[in-house]
Formats: sequence, C-alpha cells, structure tokens
Amino acid sequence: LVSGYAHGVAVHTAARVVALAAADQVYVSSTTRDLLGGSGFNIEPAGSFELKGLSGPREVFRVGA
Repeated sequence: LVSGYAHGVAVHTAARVVALAAADQVYVSSTTRDLLGGSGFNIEPAGSFELKGLSGPREVFRVGA
C-alpha cells in the first residue's frame, strides 16, 4: 500500500478484467481461475483480450455458480 492505495500489476490487471464484464457477470484472470480450482464454481473462457497497460493478450474467464 502506498498512501492507503493498492498498487502493482495484479491490481492493474484486476481492474482491467473487471471492466470487461457486464453488470451481471464476474470475469477473472487466469491466475484467479487457477486459484479457484476445485471450488465448485463453473469457470468458462470469455476470450483473449488486450488489456491497456499490459503486454500481450490475456485470457479472461467468466465465473458462474
């Protein structure tokens, strides 16, 4: 934390991924998808996206119940 704010690539990535989702959707990065393994959530590919400020396309996943 710097001056009470979180910083870094993980925070930046999360903000960009969340911005892709509609109001009734939950999108996550591949890292979060890996951490959710075995959780019982239905996780489906949402596509590959260029995220502003990050190099190369990133795989994004949609989370369902």
